[in-house]
Amino acid sequence: MRLLATGLVVLGGLALGIAAYLIALRGWGAVAFAAIGWLLLYAYDAAPRALKELGLGEVAAFAVWGPLMIGGGYYVIAMYAVTAVAIAVGAMTPFTVVVLVAGPRALRALRVMSRPAPDVAPPGYVGWPPWYHRVCLVHNRAFGWLLLAGLAIGSIWPATRIG
Repeated sequence: MRLLATGLVVLGGLALGIAAYLIALRGWGAVAFAAIGWLLLYAYDAAPRALKELGLGEVAAFAVWGPLMIGGGYYVIAMYAVTAVAIAVGAMTPFTVVVLVAGPRALRALRVMSRPAPDVAPPGYVGWPPWYHRVCLVHNRAFGWLLLAGLAIGSIWPATRIG
């Protein structure tokens, strides 16, 4: 139990540090994302009446994995732009341009999020009822793996750095 408590304190401290950095970087708009995320984290499992006990755990998961993670992520990092700037200034290998392969998935996610969610699951849809988070997760996973692949290739051929 002591190890768990220590781990939670360490992770909580890291989370606060990251939040403070993002607030300093992007301003007070990031506070709203951090505060809502903390509230949902608390309410999901540790509140006096946890959301998951009330059958609302999926609502919290949707909010965290959908608008908070995606909207907040784009608010604080604008990931394609940051990758392009990092390549341009030589902070990242040019091989990370491979993230553009995930671009069509980003556009699909934006199209899906711009429309209301359907009332029932489309035929063959896995993971219902959450609707928006799946398309965003697919994009984020593709972008992340492609970024890692570009970084790995760049570490094999480091002389290809710009600047």
